[in-house]
Amino acid sequence: MNTFIKHIIFLGLLAALFTSCEKEEKPITLPPAVGKKVSVDMGHDYAMQIYVNLNGDILSTIRNDAWDIAFDASPHGSAVLMNGGNNALIATVGLSQFKPIHEPSSLTWRWDSPGGQHDSIVLNNWHNRFGYTYDSVYLIDRGVQYTTEERYYQFKLTYVDIYHYIIAVGDLSGEPLYEFIIEKDHSKKFVYFSFQDKGNYLNFEPNKADWDLCFLNYRWIYHEFSPPLLYNVVGTYINSDLLEVAVDSNGTFPFSAITPAHFNELSFNNRRDAIGFDWKVPVFGGATVLYRTRDYVNYFIRRKNFNEPELYKLRFIDFYNEKGVKGSPTFEIKRLQ
Repeated sequence: MNTFIKHIIFLGLLAALFTSCEKEEKPITLPPAVGKKVSVDMGHDYAMQIYVNLNGDILSTIRNDAWDIAFDASPHGSAVLMNGGNNALIATVGLSQFKPIHEPSSLTWRWDSPGGQHDSIVLNNWHNRFGYTYDSVYLIDRGVQYTTEERYYQFKLTYVDIYHYIIAVGDLSGEPLYEFIIEKDHSKKFVYFSFQDKGNYLNFEPNKADWDLCFLNYRWIYHEFSPPLLYNVVGTYINSDLLEVAVDSNGTFPFSAITPAHFNELSFNNRRDAIGFDWKVPVFGGATVLYRTRDYVNYFIRRKNFNEPELYKLRFIDFYNEKGVKGSPTFEIKRLQ
């Protein structure tokens, strides 16, 4: 994130935490279209997680709070990610057996990197080379929105191979509750699991060859604070198996003038948050928080193809629907090659 955006968010962050109401914003006049305009309705409370392709087709929609952890579904994958957008945290309890936990707040809670790199997530390297557990016991905090009985679960990741994972689950008292098999679907990047109701296996993600962008609520970490500030943001993940993204944050190139030649002048990466959330900025004023879209920021997208990559340019032009209700990212996209 560039320094300009950090300063804006720093100045308004505490004000936002105490904001009790938000007014609807009047629709703005959009700039003349250069490419295809696509709107994604996440809801005014940003409750929906939505997958789209670069043609603007919506492929799958699910509530962001439907899942707690995500399992790498590739044959040799073993990374397990938490749902930061739903406020999940994970602590290591100890080894071997579930045990009574009387004060969850006394544990050391950890979180994943928003970029999703496997060396920056909590549940990585939890097994030996044969796929069997190192016997760590974890506790998940699913978020303050749940009752105590639904909020905390102990669990152990006991095994992984090319076909499935096995997870054992217990409660705060140390009582084992159930064991669950998570089947890998090799056509997907991730399959999902909820601890609710004795475990739910969820396979809502589109095939990994089909989707490009995911709009969702996720967690950003402000390491400038001590302790780090965990803050929910609304943004965009990319399909890191298919896409690489470069960002022109200063509008160096007019969107209408961008050509394939400009792609050679930029540095690309495939972090899942390569697009992220700072295509909009909060504007604070009293009890009102509005969002201004940074429509001058250009995103250069390279999509893998069999012969040569597909090239796209993208910019965000609004965060409100035609009624002035927030939670509807609108972007403009055009394929160049």
